[in-house]
Amino acid sequence: MTKKEDTYEQWLEKIKTTEPFLDNPEELTNDILNRIDALPSGNPSRILLLVSRISGIAAAFLLCFLISETVLFPQDKQFTEQPSTANAVWQGKASFLPDDWNTESSFLEKSRYLSEQWKEYKKELSKRKTFFLSKKNSVENIIH
Repeated sequence: MTKKEDTYEQWLEKIKTTEPFLDNPEELTNDILNRIDALPSGNPSRILLLVSRISGIAAAFLLCFLISETVLFPQDKQFTEQPSTANAVWQGKASFLPDDWNTESSFLEKSRYLSEQWKEYKKELSKRKTFFLSKKNSVENIIH
């Protein structure tokens, strides 16, 4: 490796010490200045500006559309919401018991009712999970 390094150092020294030889320095200067003037001025065309503005507006519109879809409609549209109060507590609704519920019912009756509602909710949730898992497995089988 030292022999290669030595030849490299000698070559580098030759390049550093050798002065360039110009036949006509004035012509070189004029050629450089003419090439600088020939460069594009940097002003983009009107069509390019129009296309960039339209694409920016379209991108902003799509972004707003996707955000509104996420914020306004986050629930799964495949399962329709049932009007019963079965999922009232877990869906964040204000009424926990049906409207026609006797207000003088004992704590035990309310507890039993809500326990049944919770069991129905868990059954529905497990049905949904198995449905989604079966879809996932079928998609994986198709892919592989």
